[in-house]
Amino acid sequence: MRITIITILSLLTFGTSQAQIISRDQACEDIDSLIYTLSEVHPNLYCHTTISDFNNAIMNIKTELNDSVNSIELFNSLAPVISQLGDAHTGMVFPYKRVMSQVNKYLPIYPTVDNNTGKLYVKASVDNVIPYDSEIISINGNSAEQIITKLKTYVSGERDFFKLTMVDNNMIGLFHMLYSSNEYKIVYRENNKEQTNEKTVQAVDGEVLNSRMVLSPKILKLIEEHKDNVAYSFRILDNTSIAVMNFDACYDVKGMEVFADSMFTTLKQKGVKNLIIDIRLNGGGNSNVGDALLRYISPKPFTQYGKAYTRITPTTKLLGGGKKLTPGIYFYPENKKELKEPLPSDSRFKGNVFLLTSHTTFSSASSFAWAFKYYGCGTVIGEETGGMSVHYGDVLTYILPHSKLLCNISHKCFWQPGADETSIHGVIPDIITKQDSALETAINIIQKQ
Repeated sequence: MRITIITILSLLTFGTSQAQIISRDQACEDIDSLIYTLSEVHPNLYCHTTISDFNNAIMNIKTELNDSVNSIELFNSLAPVISQLGDAHTGMVFPYKRVMSQVNKYLPIYPTVDNNTGKLYVKASVDNVIPYDSEIISINGNSAEQIITKLKTYVSGERDFFKLTMVDNNMIGLFHMLYSSNEYKIVYRENNKEQTNEKTVQAVDGEVLNSRMVLSPKILKLIEEHKDNVAYSFRILDNTSIAVMNFDACYDVKGMEVFADSMFTTLKQKGVKNLIIDIRLNGGGNSNVGDALLRYISPKPFTQYGKAYTRITPTTKLLGGGKKLTPGIYFYPENKKELKEPLPSDSRFKGNVFLLTSHTTFSSASSFAWAFKYYGCGTVIGEETGGMSVHYGDVLTYILPHSKLLCNISHKCFWQPGADETSIHGVIPDIITKQDSALETAINIIQKQ
């Protein structure tokens, strides 16, 4: 499953669809059908909660339903309950087009949450009304901590830092859904000063939000580095023997094969001895993409998954279209015969390889990072990944029949090679540093060699 990482790159897009109105009975049917589907598809639905707690939460939703319910209200009720399942791949999909509209009025700043500290900062603001990088203390009397705590209940994740990442990805929509107002009294602090400032700002429409947003230099640099908006690109730094590959998404296997061949041919021709692979913004996708890249850098046969458990039921088949699958429960253990062979020695990259990771690195991108470290491909620099050593995934999407809300559901469980079920965690970097300094750290190490 791929998550949207750099929403700021396009700022905001707005929908035109309205929240759908359904009856109480229809809402109950939606809820019942969702719970049934979850129980039929997910391999271990109650891994992080109990059946009784989950069912009680569902009953509370039904009890509090009005005679008529709009789809946003239903999402508002369901999302926190589904997030209790503790699976980052399983959760309600935020109904962005129904919540956000060009004609609505919005908070004139773009908040961002630090997934290490949980603090709220200004990423950008209309006409720079609140200076970028200012710490937000409160908005309309709600403390930053209160806001973040509430927003976290609407997103799914195994670890707190990843839930903060998901809050950040969905910040504008979630904040508007829960805290929209005609004006906002914002208490903030500039440049880590002790003194706080207070300013009341008016809500603005979508056109103003898009046209007059002032971005921080950090964001502008990020946009420049990823301006091509492609899954993979590389550049050779001026007057160095260092190449930096942006690996921002795991899709298009054939595209990666063509790209990797071209990139490594160029690196060989130009005598580049150091390659930095940046997956800090990579939210996953197809793991076969990572395999295509590992063939050039792995010193030994490799696999991204030690074993996998998949649950196939008639409902799984219906959602996944797997006509050839026989209903039942399947367990696939690690099989050394299935290890993938790297390219012959004379075709592989012979230089030093560094991998940059962050708390945002998720799903198949995290699996790539695990294989990279496990098979000794190079040095990992950055933050622990958002993807776990044992995790659920391979998402199927269920559409609730009346509200048409979407819910993503895992139907497999994966173990990374060598994963220990008694100690589940993300990829731990060899050199731990905040994601913003990971590239600089890698370059400094290379230059000191």
